[in-house]
Amino acid sequence: MSIQWFPGHMVAAQKKAAETMEFTDVVIEVLDARIPGASQNPMIKELGAARQRAHLKILNKSDLADPNVTEQWVHYFNKIPQTKAVAISCKKVTEPKKILALCKTLAPHRGDTLKPLRMMIMGVPNVGKSTLMNAILNRRIAKVGDEPAITKQQQRHQINDHMILIDTPGMMWPKIRYPSDGDLLAANNNIGKNAYFEEEIADKLGAILLEQYPALIKSRYKLENLSTDGIGLLESIAKKKGFPLKNHGIDLERAAITLLNDYRQGLLGRISLETPESRMLMMSQHMLGLKYWNIHDFLPEDENIARNKYQLGAGLKVLNVATESPAEKAGFKIGDELLAINDLIIAGGKNAKKDFAKQLDDFKKTLKPLTIKVWREGEEKLLSVLPVKACKSDIELIFDNSVNAYADGTNIYIAKGMMNFVQNEEEIALVISHELAHNVMNHIDAKKTNAGVGMAIGLLLDLGAAVAGVNTQGGFTDAGGRLGAQAFSVDFENEADYVGIYFMANANYKIDNVALFWRRMAQENPNGITLSSTHPSTSERFVSIEKTIAEIKQKQINDKPLKPEMKIKAIDKVEDKSASVSQVVTLPKVSSYEKLSAECKSGLLSACSAILVDASKENSSIPRDALDNSIKLFKESNALSDQDKLVFYDYSMSKILKPEKDLAEKFIKELLLKEDQGAKLRDVEDKLSSPFITFQKDKKNNYCNEALKIDSTNFNQDEKRRFLRISTNCSK
Repeated sequence: MSIQWFPGHMVAAQKKAAETMEFTDVVIEVLDARIPGASQNPMIKELGAARQRAHLKILNKSDLADPNVTEQWVHYFNKIPQTKAVAISCKKVTEPKKILALCKTLAPHRGDTLKPLRMMIMGVPNVGKSTLMNAILNRRIAKVGDEPAITKQQQRHQINDHMILIDTPGMMWPKIRYPSDGDLLAANNNIGKNAYFEEEIADKLGAILLEQYPALIKSRYKLENLSTDGIGLLESIAKKKGFPLKNHGIDLERAAITLLNDYRQGLLGRISLETPESRMLMMSQHMLGLKYWNIHDFLPEDENIARNKYQLGAGLKVLNVATESPAEKAGFKIGDELLAINDLIIAGGKNAKKDFAKQLDDFKKTLKPLTIKVWREGEEKLLSVLPVKACKSDIELIFDNSVNAYADGTNIYIAKGMMNFVQNEEEIALVISHELAHNVMNHIDAKKTNAGVGMAIGLLLDLGAAVAGVNTQGGFTDAGGRLGAQAFSVDFENEADYVGIYFMANANYKIDNVALFWRRMAQENPNGITLSSTHPSTSERFVSIEKTIAEIKQKQINDKPLKPEMKIKAIDKVEDKSASVSQVVTLPKVSSYEKLSAECKSGLLSACSAILVDASKENSSIPRDALDNSIKLFKESNALSDQDKLVFYDYSMSKILKPEKDLAEKFIKELLLKEDQGAKLRDVEDKLSSPFITFQKDKKNNYCNEALKIDSTNFNQDEKRRFLRISTNCSK
């Protein structure tokens, strides 16, 4: 379970900190020296970066941390521009005195009576900010306690006539991105006790201690033999300490509290729970370059294809092996059946992929070679494979005919319509690079809108390291019912263009035709990229792209590293809440909506039809009540024209969850019996969008022949565009 903790008073504290940051010269961030990475608040970094403030990182409680590891962290932080790090213990009276002098070196232009040096102390709860404040001021002005979130309000202190110090409440952030960070913060008592179970945290803490500091555990609890896991350690502590329960069991809760308290108070010895290297490994994903599937990745009606063409059953088989990946080097082949991993059986069935993925994750954390048993050509084989660090974003093909692609912060989703639209691998690399930039720059975490949920079968591809290129080989797998259409601000889109082109250049793809691709996109799907409130204007975008290409080419000529020039990231721009309201998609005039809705309510079918046409668009903002009224009238009316029925069908099929699907399909069947050309167009379009049509050439030829017989004379612009897309697909 992922731990989250963000008390209400912290919202106001965050807002106040953002206001104070404008008048701050140096940000003093207090970290716990035992978990310097996990105890960093990303919001503090964002606020400071937005104002380009100098940053002093204080690794407090260093007397409790492993000194060798603390030295690594200080060296790591000191390599960051505009940042200085120092390890201290507030128990040593002289050490806090260093801080004012260090702040002065970070802002040498401040520090006199006219321009006093303004410093702000920040950090997550219970890292010792108040103790540090008392030590710096040499008087007790802040309440101190061994529990998180004691300080609730900002406090301003005039040290002398040329120095000002602001103390802030301990601040968490709304969503802890990495579950292990929540575990470490809980172990260190930086999070309220109501947010976690002590036994679970003690179990995880025990596992780390057994691996990193077994001698200290043995010494503290006088244990001769150590368990191999956290629960086993708690059982040993409970037995040694004599923590029985009435039913002759052992009290694991008391053992958990004992372990946590002993660690927090430093009674175990000097311990660090993370190093810079372990944190980088945690934040990256270790991959094999191996994809797998089974019969449950297919729809029930397509299971015969799975059995006959791919010989699939309930067990997992290798679907794809990425070129030059660890899996390829280990000797994995497409079609290998996966039997066991490190002597643990790999189960089959509907949850096989999910269960195996969990097994893989557990073993990959050890960073040791994995032994996987496979069945190939009538015999078992043992293959040894070592995971490597790789990009975290997987790519999934969604069987949707729209010319679009999305990112959800972790994965990238590309619609089938986009795959038909791109003309070469260079263009699909451009699409991937753009969406990857959204993920890497944390745009989705900052602003999520238009989220959709649906069930689909998709293409899941491995990405190697970001600069190693893009592997576009693969096959079908379960998309897990996830499809999120994210609407980004203009700043985010500009940044995704900029960073994405750098990704392409680093992967050795040509970047000359980037602007040309977006021009084609603008013609094919004008509503997709020209909404002024969420995307740059078309001309503005092309100018910006050309500037980026020129910048990269100049670096290539001068043999300079291809790194984006990121002065201030889009996510770091702190906008006033009222200003952000204007960033939503531009809506049609309210009066026109009200008029259409009123006309629809009165029974005017043309008005209801106009609402459904607008609702079918990807970025529609039709009010819910107007849409509901239109659907209601369409369901009740006996006077629908053929075109009205097609409009309703298009609306239903345009949505991931296919609202009113039964009625839409009833309409299309009626129209097909009447030989309606628009219905024929949609019928062929649906048939050709099948995920398995690529493997059924005879069927595809038959459907294409049907398409050739369609009379497009009376088609509207949208239908003509769709007919042209089918013709292009059939000519391939």
